[in-house]
Amino acid sequence: MGRVSLTLAHNEDRAKERHERTSTMQVRMLDLMEEREKEASEYRLMRESRENEAQLAHRRWLMSLVNPQTIWIILSILLALVGIKVFDVSELIEATSGDSTP
Repeated sequence: MGRVSLTLAHNEDRAKERHERTSTMQVRMLDLMEEREKEASEYRLMRESRENEAQLAHRRWLMSLVNPQTIWIILSILLALVGIKVFDVSELIEATSGDSTP
């Protein structure tokens, strides 16, 4: 009987140790998962910030293309394709405005 009680006590001690190791491992796993989730969240925020900056830079670049000089160049090219010179257009504008003196 003494041997059985000694074996049971030993098994109980081993079960307690196993339970403690398992619970410690679970706590470590939870800590690792929380840390990885935090890192993923930080990375996601950083990536979204970079994407927003890239979109803003692209929008600024597009807006920098639209200026009076660029519009005149594009208009001149289109009118040249049609066969009208910009000089003729400016004369036409002066003639139709009524401010020109003969």
